Amino acid sequence: MQITEEKMLEVLAQIEDMKAKRAVLVDLHDSKIKTLTDYLQHLMRDAGCPKVESEKSSAYTRVTTTATTDDWPALQAFIVKNNAFDILQKRISPAALKRRVDAGELIKGVKFGTTETFIVQSKNEKDKEAGE
Repeated sequence: MQITEEKMLEVLAQIEDMKAKRAVLVDLHDSKIKTLTDYLQHLMRDAGCPKVESEKSSAYTRVTTTATTDDWPALQAFIVKNNAFDILQKRISPAALKRRVDAGELIKGVKFGTTETFIVQSKNEKDKEAGE
């Protein structure tokens, strides 16, 4: 079998068509699921019920502590002054590190790698992604 651009475009068109059909169904189902989820949460709150379980699933509200800063210099000063480095997450920014390395800085203790992802994306998906 000879591989041609025409054949590749034909397969790409089939993928785009299937993704479009799936998207319509997913959107419809997601909308219905959200409506029912909101209704269940309302019922449980009104009844003062913290959790409901069936054989297949359960529903409950998880309360999660979040933290953000609106004054990084003040927080940074507190961390340094009080040796409070335990409140930070140990995470690095690959993009920031790459910019520094590309600018010629030598940074020890960092290993760079790459990942490769094959993407089939409609132009609408690409436009949405660019707008985010």
